[in-house]
Amino acid sequence: MSQAHAKAKTDNENANDNDWSNRGEYWLKRINPIPQYKARKRRKISKPLVLSGHGIRLNIDRGTLLIKCGYTHYPQKREEYRFFPRDRQLPSRIIILDGDGSITFDALEWLSEQGVPLVQIDWRGEVVSVGGASYAANPDLVKHQLKIQQNGYGFEFSKWLILKKIDNSYQTIKHIVLRIKNKTE
Repeated sequence: MSQAHAKAKTDNENANDNDWSNRGEYWLKRINPIPQYKARKRRKISKPLVLSGHGIRLNIDRGTLLIKCGYTHYPQKREEYRFFPRDRQLPSRIIILDGDGSITFDALEWLSEQGVPLVQIDWRGEVVSVGGASYAANPDLVKHQLKIQQNGYGFEFSKWLILKKIDNSYQTIKHIVLRIKNKTE
């Protein structure tokens, strides 16, 4: 074998290795686009997840919480959510509004471990059950509300809150009327 042929073969093998390396890096970036050192700094998104309809299902699938939403009308494509443990997009709580369906004991345990409360509300707006976490309400807010109630400021706070709501409603209506008035001119 000549030296030129051996050198060409080595160059070809190096090019192949680089191709594999580049392709591997490409797929790693697709799977995990944010480097781990930056992912730790990202803030947690915490919004409640509201479910309703017929056939809601919560179960564990391969270590993740799989939620299938209920059907509310026909025809409808069923929505699904999958949450991983310690996922930054875990809901702050899961609320089931007058729905029916099933939940597994594994899902209840998973929710408890992740600290995600599960609240079921019936058609009258009354809480039927709470599960998945030790406490469904915000403990600091409840403590503050009890303190206000006990020291006699509850009525004053209620008046202030109602007046603020009335004022905000007035401002909203005023804004809408001005927008309609400007469109017609």
